[in-house]
Amino acid sequence: MKIFSAPMLMIIVLCFSALAFAESSMENARTFFESHQFDLAIKELTNVISEKAHLEDMPEAYYMRGLCYQFMNKMDWALQDFISALDYDPHYVSAYIALGQAFIETGDIEGAKDSFEGALDEGSESPVLFTSLGYIYLLEGDRVNARQYLEKAVTSGQASSHAYANLGYLDYLENRMEEAEFNLKKAAEMNTEDLRAHFTLGLVYVASGKFMEAADQLQVVVNRDSADWEARLLLARCYIELGLNQAAEGQLKEVLTLQPENVTASDWLKNLGIE
Repeated sequence: MKIFSAPMLMIIVLCFSALAFAESSMENARTFFESHQFDLAIKELTNVISEKAHLEDMPEAYYMRGLCYQFMNKMDWALQDFISALDYDPHYVSAYIALGQAFIETGDIEGAKDSFEGALDEGSESPVLFTSLGYIYLLEGDRVNARQYLEKAVTSGQASSHAYANLGYLDYLENRMEEAEFNLKKAAEMNTEDLRAHFTLGLVYVASGKFMEAADQLQVVVNRDSADWEARLLLARCYIELGLNQAAEGQLKEVLTLQPENVTASDWLKNLGIE
């Protein structure tokens, strides 16, 4: 039987105590994170990170804490934690994707692209990854690669409304109006709060001469965002095309309240015989 001296026994007890503490903190952190109690999750995860009792938990601890900061709009701290997660585990696909999304939110498109390509290098076929890459290529004006990744996302069967909305916008840009209508309606059905999908669907209907359908979509936008003067201006055009001049007048006056120097709104009011 091994006999430990008193100091050695104390060290062993402290080590086991630290391990148990780290395990408890990690479980607590997961519980708090799942219930969106991000402040409490951060506290527990900081305990795990400072103790370093379970090195295998470090990537997840940094990653999860980064997500907490991201949800709390503390992007600088989120970026640091995602990078730290990758320092511990260079093959951590979720951390690459989260880092890329954080870079997008801070306006660092090149950083986002590098991060997403890191996830690709690890063999990821995540719909979130494909949607994000499609979005970046769309921003860059690379429609070929944008379509490639957005179509991969929607054919995965697990795409978000953003994938359909961005693909629908790309369809609109390329004058594929039937496909645009399908994808944008799908996006709006999946996420009724996605006003970009409603607005772009309105653009598609205007381009197709379907002014009543366009007005319905644009009305959704202005009902939820009364300061969206572009939606109001396009809605006014629909009303003019439908012969609803009084309704058009109301929208144009709202546009001029929001944008007093808007020449288009002023000209349309004059054409309606209203100064």
